[in-house]
Amino acid sequence: VGVRMVMDLVNAGQIGGGGHGGAGGMQGAGISSVIFCPKSMVGRVIGRGGDVIKKLQNSTGARIQIDQSTDPAKVSISGHPQ
Repeated sequence: VGVRMVMDLVNAGQIGGGGHGGAGGMQGAGISSVIFCPKSMVGRVIGRGGDVIKKLQNSTGARIQIDQSTDPAKVSISGHPQ
């Protein structure tokens, strides 16, 4: 659910192709996914004062971490399936 919500945010503001992809794996009993987000869209995922990312984490129970040291930024999403 969390991955889909982040992808929806990224895709809603993306013009043209490329800039994101996905890979998934298992971590213990939880699930972990990585997507790539164009740096120009990171603000859309984080939101003003972190509002959007906090709402995403609270509503899905997922943990979302964004590594902005690369372009595109690496967005790691982990949690337990609902």
